[in-house]
Amino acid sequence: MLSPTLRRRLFLSSLILVLVLGTIGHVTLNAWSILYGLMIGVFLTDSLPWDLARNAAGMLSQAVEAPDAKTSTYGHEYGLDHALLNIPPCETFWLNMGYWKNTRSFVEACKALAKLVIDAADVKDGSRVMDFGYGCGDQDVFFLECHPNITITGVTSEPKQALIAYSRIKARSMHKSITLYAGDAVNPSTWRHIPSHVSPPTDVLDPATYDAVISLDSCYHYSTRWQWLNQSASLLRLGGRISGTDLVLGSGYDEGGYFTQFLLRAALYFTGAPWENFVSEHVYRKRLQEAGFVGITVEDISEHVLPGLAAFIEQHRQNIGGVVDIDRKWRQYEGAAKLFRWLYHKKLVKFVLFSGTRS
Repeated sequence: MLSPTLRRRLFLSSLILVLVLGTIGHVTLNAWSILYGLMIGVFLTDSLPWDLARNAAGMLSQAVEAPDAKTSTYGHEYGLDHALLNIPPCETFWLNMGYWKNTRSFVEACKALAKLVIDAADVKDGSRVMDFGYGCGDQDVFFLECHPNITITGVTSEPKQALIAYSRIKARSMHKSITLYAGDAVNPSTWRHIPSHVSPPTDVLDPATYDAVISLDSCYHYSTRWQWLNQSASLLRLGGRISGTDLVLGSGYDEGGYFTQFLLRAALYFTGAPWENFVSEHVYRKRLQEAGFVGITVEDISEHVLPGLAAFIEQHRQNIGGVVDIDRKWRQYEGAAKLFRWLYHKKLVKFVLFSGTRS
């Protein structure tokens, strides 16, 4: 009898088949393709084969462990658990892909990417900035440190992160310059003020209110990015700037064939990035123009982003994996590292820095 977990995975696999293969017009569904899709889906969804492999590896490691290594002379094995007592509380909660050109530090790479975005926005003293996807607030703290005389209105989708962001901003006495909301970036009716949870006043959404709109490593998640571009154009005054980092399709997508395209769509589906957001750079520029932007730049910075983050994740696991050895937590990042390398080496996507001026 199939376990509930396996039944859920098989059901999810069939959904993947319908969602992904259904978007490829040249594929005709038949019994063989359904079976093939289910097999691929099972392997893509943290499935039974991976569970069996992990269990086998675990039993093997126990089998080869020296009998006298299980307990110390005193009948108790401390191991490295006490290392947790030596780890200080997090001072930062950065989360973006980073710009790894001149650093191996995650925090410094995240700051470097944020610096590219805020510089591209060309903010000045007194600028009013709308930041979409502020996470735990590190980037807004950083933006205000770079430009102390600006005001920031931020929106992010995760309430828990929003509360952390507010507490950290208030601790730095920046809450008078930074106003935070939680909600769907493209649906302002869902926005709620942090921490009061009230709807934003009308002037937050008035047309031509902001001097800059930014999105740091976030807008490819929006449903959809194109709706967000139109909304951003409305919020910006004439001459205002939009800037951010984003993903566009690379040359390897068309060259990769149906199976590679299928794998890419499946991978993006699991990351929560709508497929309709993924277009070529040419189409991307055109959509920016259609939204009302001129002076558009779209710069491919993949070389200093995707492989650098992948290398950091792999090295970081080696450095502290023996201390913080929560396999389930590490797997999501190790899987991401493999995905980033695959995307980069196959040229399936490009990580770009974009900007434009509201006309």
